[in-house]
Amino acid sequence: MSAMTGWRSILFYIVTFGYLVVDFGILRTKNPPEKGKISLDRWTTFFSYAVIAISFVLTLTCFSRKILLPGYGRRTEAILSIIGLGLGVAALFLRRAAKTAMGKFFTVRLTLFADHRLVSGGIYRRIRHPGYLGLILWCVAVPCLLAYPFGLVTFTLLPTAFFIFRGLMEEKAMSDRFGEEFARYKATSFRLIPFIW
Repeated sequence: MSAMTGWRSILFYIVTFGYLVVDFGILRTKNPPEKGKISLDRWTTFFSYAVIAISFVLTLTCFSRKILLPGYGRRTEAILSIIGLGLGVAALFLRRAAKTAMGKFFTVRLTLFADHRLVSGGIYRRIRHPGYLGLILWCVAVPCLLAYPFGLVTFTLLPTAFFIFRGLMEEKAMSDRFGEEFARYKATSFRLIPFIW
């Protein structure tokens, strides 16, 4: 059976397309224009889309050419695909929960509003960057759906490094803006992985 035939390929495309549609809907929610709104970066937004697109194309190219494609049995492929589906659903949940908790402060660009407040409730109570965690989980879900471990290198490493960098940029901006309040929040929360980091 070729790599992208059957139910796995259908599941892969459904989950990928579904994730992109939902995430695009989350990100395209327009915030009303406000006075005092400061956009702290522009380039990282474009770069994030470029990193994901390049990683996605690289992964599918390597996969279709069967580069480092292990010969799993159907049971292992099914297990990996189910894990990928679970990670994809968790990714959507985290992205949606992040948007819901942040409300108008959830933006694509690193932006501070005149009335910006530090959001530390909901999903943000324990995780400072649940939206990025959702994106990283999606980048792990895709290779799992394909039962393609090399995809963890081609599709997960570069986006993960970028989202960690972007999270550090956000933390610096929050620290500059909120000072001691952010320091207290940082002391009681984890950057990406609860109880680990």
